[in-house]
Amino acid sequence: MGLGDFWPAHRVGGLDSVYGNVCVSFDEGAFIINPNPRGVSPAATLTSLRVSPVMTQIRGIGAVQPFAAVGTYSDGSARCLTALVTWSSSDSSVATISNGFGTNGLATASGFGLTMITAAFENLNSSALLTVNPIWCRCPNGQEIETTRGQIGSRHEESV
Repeated sequence: MGLGDFWPAHRVGGLDSVYGNVCVSFDEGAFIINPNPRGVSPAATLTSLRVSPVMTQIRGIGAVQPFAAVGTYSDGSARCLTALVTWSSSDSSVATISNGFGTNGLATASGFGLTMITAAFENLNSSALLTVNPIWCRCPNGQEIETTRGQIGSRHEESV
């Protein structure tokens, strides 16, 4: 099966990622998309689009969060559309999101705050809320430090 082949949805919970054409979500009633050799019927039309996770938060500039897009069709089937939708962020100073091959739907924190991550496909769109928070560390001397990056060993700034 190639990129964008059709997949039926099964509801599960407790997973959170996007692996190639397989959409996996952490939301309540999450989707795992498994291969379906029959695909979507030729007469089926896209009826809804869902971005997952619907609401999530990450900590630190440079932190990443994968998003998945699942389309539901008129015949009841579902298709992983993560690599086919056009992704956008309402505030690129908070997070950017990739439309690049192999990284579709991967948001990267560029600042702190809230942004809406939106997937658009065939005149439908769906959005999710992404919050980027700083990482706070308490030093042995009791001082609190806000780190500006999510990686270990990165620079940090003291908060006043």
